[in-house]
Amino acid sequence: MRLEPLAYHRAFADWLETELKGVWDWFRSNSVRAEQVASVRLELLKTTYRLEPGSATPVYEAAQRAAEALELPLPITIYQSQRSMGMNAALVPMPHEVHVVLHGPVTETLDDRELTALFGHELAHSLLWSGWDSRYLTAWEVLAALANDPAVAAAHAESSRRYQLYTELFCDRGSMLAVGDMHTAVAALVKIETGLRHVDAASYLRQAEEILQTGIAASEQDSHPECFLRARGLELWQERGSECDADLQKMIEGPFSLRQLDLLNQSRLQSLTRRILDQLLAHRWMQTDSMMAHARLFFDDYGAPQGLVADSELAEALAAGDDSVADYVCFLMLDFCTADVELEEAPLAEALGLAEHLRLADRFDALVRKELKLKKKQIDLVRRTAPDLVARAEQSMGTE
Repeated sequence: MRLEPLAYHRAFADWLETELKGVWDWFRSNSVRAEQVASVRLELLKTTYRLEPGSATPVYEAAQRAAEALELPLPITIYQSQRSMGMNAALVPMPHEVHVVLHGPVTETLDDRELTALFGHELAHSLLWSGWDSRYLTAWEVLAALANDPAVAAAHAESSRRYQLYTELFCDRGSMLAVGDMHTAVAALVKIETGLRHVDAASYLRQAEEILQTGIAASEQDSHPECFLRARGLELWQERGSECDADLQKMIEGPFSLRQLDLLNQSRLQSLTRRILDQLLAHRWMQTDSMMAHARLFFDDYGAPQGLVADSELAEALAAGDDSVADYVCFLMLDFCTADVELEEAPLAEALGLAEHLRLADRFDALVRKELKLKKKQIDLVRRTAPDLVARAEQSMGTE
């Protein structure tokens, strides 16, 4: 097994490099990093006690074992924080160096192997930031800057949150690789979270599975996934390697939802919206000036589709979302039922047919009854007479 960025890391770095190229290139510049290093180094010296290899030999030996396991040949400096609240460890990113700050009684609580696992986690941060041409460090820096902007959109903050959660899962894998044992990595994780000096990793993994069987929807944490998700994530990775990433996505993000969109799902929603419009406006009689003007409220560059193109995967794409996505699509289709009154009931007939294809018929019917004040028998009549309604619309538009 070897460490590779998770699917979320790869997708987000690609998206940022394409969609925010100017910002991406600015953060890629070496001058930006150089300005940061001096101030960070000074802050470290002011707020920590630097451990020396000669007086903290077991700690440095554990770090070195982790570095060798992860093939990370960089000089390591370890510090003890002067402002510790609870137990933790943190990597301070610097080019070509590894600086790790310990918080609380870490060295007294973890045994040698668990300490190696802990350093494996922190060094994996360095590996992610320094490897792969530092593109995942750039992505992290861009997202952190966007999330810290007071005027930031919710999607930027959610993107930063999810990126951090996936980064912790990546680094947990480094913990496991460093020590060569999943149970030791889990024990170290639980000890850091709880402060306990004795932990049964197998028992905690059973506890994690019990929690997940209750139907937990997604992680609710801001920077680190819940401990049980991290433990289960390690177990899945040991069993299936990177093939488990899809299951991890469900554990971390839950279903596709409008209630908590990140930038990737925002882009996904835009694509989904365009695909719905392409299906709804595929016929020439639907492409009136009013209809196309309404479509351009969603996309400035929207052009008339050139005939109906089957989108067999659209229903499945919607099925991956929760109720908020289904409701959005229904309201979207309803918008176009009344966008051109000269077409009378023909757009409703078209939307009813599309709703059936998308497996949203019951939900759309309920919305039509509520918003358009139509009775069920009136909707059924539109559905039955759809061919005649469309034929009249085609005739009035002079289309075939």
